[in-house]
Amino acid sequence: MQFQATVSSKGQIVIPKKFRDILKIKSQQSITISLNEKKKEVTIKKEADILDLVESGQFPVKVKKVIPALKTRELFESKYERS
Repeated sequence: MQFQATVSSKGQIVIPKKFRDILKIKSQQSITISLNEKKKEVTIKKEADILDLVESGQFPVKVKKVIPALKTRELFESKYERS
């Protein structure tokens, strides 16, 4: 699947909505962009989000106090850096 995008004067591009939907990339979510210099290809990978991990059961949670999911993500991200 291919889409054409234009680079803005600030060097920014928009990931087409269809791609964001397929990859389930949400606003403000981190992604990794990799470059294969020999092939001149760029790949985009969605970074794991704490909410996705909890919902999938990959990050078991034992709760002593109920905290809203968005607040949990904010607390988690304030304590740990993404690699």
